[in-house]
Amino acid sequence: MSQNQDVNIRIDEGGIISVDPEVVTLQPDAVVSWHCPPQVEFCVEFPQGSPFAAASAWGEGGRLTARVLAQAPAGRYKYNIRVVRGAQSCTIDPWIIVTR
Repeated sequence: MSQNQDVNIRIDEGGIISVDPEVVTLQPDAVVSWHCPPQVEFCVEFPQGSPFAAASAWGEGGRLTARVLAQAPAGRYKYNIRVVRGAQSCTIDPWIIVTR
């Protein structure tokens, strides 16, 4: 487990997206940065509770960075990454785990 974590969003030639790593373990005040090709729009959404200040946010220029709230409860947070390329959209659902 690292205090800060990079998450890479990949899109293959067929348009299938994947994320590495699929599970990120963080502590309060840690920073996670999602990276995607700059020409691709993407959104990170926490539909059922977020360890961050916002429940959703769009990446800009291929990057989105967020800090885990100091008061975020320990637990597992399922989230969606929605990638938009032109008129196509695809969603995957990895995890963030917050420990204390």
